[in-house]
Amino acid sequence: MQNVAVIGASANPERYSYRAVEALKKNGHAPYPVSRNDKEILGLQTWSAISEIPDPIDTVTIYVGLRSWRPSLTTSSPHPLNG
Repeated sequence: MQNVAVIGASANPERYSYRAVEALKKNGHAPYPVSRNDKEILGLQTWSAISEIPDPIDTVTIYVGLRSWRPSLTTSSPHPLNG
């Protein structure tokens, strides 16, 4: 079992991040949804920041738009990012 942070998690079943939390939970992993908008997803408490998660995290998945991440990605990528 892995502890997996799902950044950008959503309580909307139509979002990929919701499906990711659902699949992780179904397959025996411990998803930690990180969301600024929802307090609970699939019965799991959400966290507003990864730094608030009390347990060690093995893997991080990110489900946010490129515009949210552009500043940090462009400083580490030699190639332009579309979006």
